[in-house]
Amino acid sequence: MDGELRVAGSTYGPWEFWPGPIPESGLPNDCLAYDRLYTVYERDIHPDITPGAVVREWPVELGAPFWEIDDIPGYTPLTGDRPRMRGHQYIWWVDNDLGNLHDHSDSNPLGVEVINEAFAFDAIGDVGNMTFYRHTIINKSDSPIEEMYVGRFADVDLGDPWDDAIGSDSTLSLAYVYTLYESDGEYGTPPPAFGFAMLEVAISSDGVRRSLVPDGGQFFSSVTGPRKSGLHGDPRSREEKYNFLRGLWSDDGSPMRASGRGYEGVGPRTKFIFHGDPVSGVGWSELNLDGNGTREGGYDKRVMGSYGPVLLNPGDSLSIAMAYIWVRGSNHLDSVTRLKAATRQLHEVKGALLAERRPPGPEFIDGNPPETPRHPFWVDEPYPNPASDRLTLRASFDKSGPVHIRVVDALGRTRLSRTVVAAEAGQRDIPIEVSSLAPGTYSVSVESWSHRTAHTFVVLR
Repeated sequence: MDGELRVAGSTYGPWEFWPGPIPESGLPNDCLAYDRLYTVYERDIHPDITPGAVVREWPVELGAPFWEIDDIPGYTPLTGDRPRMRGHQYIWWVDNDLGNLHDHSDSNPLGVEVINEAFAFDAIGDVGNMTFYRHTIINKSDSPIEEMYVGRFADVDLGDPWDDAIGSDSTLSLAYVYTLYESDGEYGTPPPAFGFAMLEVAISSDGVRRSLVPDGGQFFSSVTGPRKSGLHGDPRSREEKYNFLRGLWSDDGSPMRASGRGYEGVGPRTKFIFHGDPVSGVGWSELNLDGNGTREGGYDKRVMGSYGPVLLNPGDSLSIAMAYIWVRGSNHLDSVTRLKAATRQLHEVKGALLAERRPPGPEFIDGNPPETPRHPFWVDEPYPNPASDRLTLRASFDKSGPVHIRVVDALGRTRLSRTVVAAEAGQRDIPIEVSSLAPGTYSVSVESWSHRTAHTFVVLR
């Protein structure tokens, strides 16, 4: 940036992001006033529920998105407007890197504002053990940010940190950690596996959003001993952080080599740490450091996943959506197999998982809710979504009569079809058995008289 290396971020502090947006004056003056996470649940945005405090206080003045439902200018939750959200539980907050000194990296700030979203789903199985994040980085400075990399540093500590092993799968944009042995000192037997995957990267410029291909990202290891410093230690200076983000060693930017611990070996150059398969034993992994089955010893591990380089001009924004995935298999290596399978499914259905959740029901076109009770036609989002065995639709019918339900796959082929009878107008729950459906994305349509609506849902196993 202006020919100068700048870094915003830290490992264990001091921190280099602070609460709040960047004002038009360009310099935040009271970050503590914005030190809050705004949490909303799916039930909070239902139009038939009196808006609670979190809906009434939704921080639209900070940039939090909302649905304009009542056709009244501005955010008016008492007459219908509701927060935009993802998943079933959603947390929104905003940060900036101008609020104080960058003591950790000893650099000047970038002048970026970061819109953060965290969300999760009420679901059984693997999805219930996942959390999702979307970070949107906005260049609020007057200068372009060139050769920009964005990354996530993780001190993974999967149970007992001294038996951890790390790996990456660039075909899934996945960095992960598993246990070297059949049992973990804290989790016991069998130990789980954990990973974080880049699901989506997009850049917005002049109001046009363009998706970028994550192409595996870059995953760099910090394999450390007790001192956590030196060549295999945590990145400290801005130069070390920038090298790690680019998949290079912290000394002078030496390339990573696919053998040993990645530095001492003479293997081919790579940007993906331990990219072999520890389950089959093929390739470079912590269970096969040299191609002869030599195993890594017990060390505390770190891993950094990053994306770049990107040119971010003033006013442009870069968004990255990530999933944090926890699975438990029948043993330590089966956990790796299940982790990769779960990540593969996420990539197949990520469009539905990352989509914003719209409140059900009609819009109040005159700007006012009805004065007397009525029964409009609407169908809520399927629940749970994703599903594995059974799906429930909550619907409101304006009159009695037959209701036709049809489930189609991504190719438009009908997979399920049934007709139920609404004995009277009003709300009801309709269960749908989906255990016979293969994993994937589906659409369920509900038709009653002259009304028809459809929702997307995901089946995972």
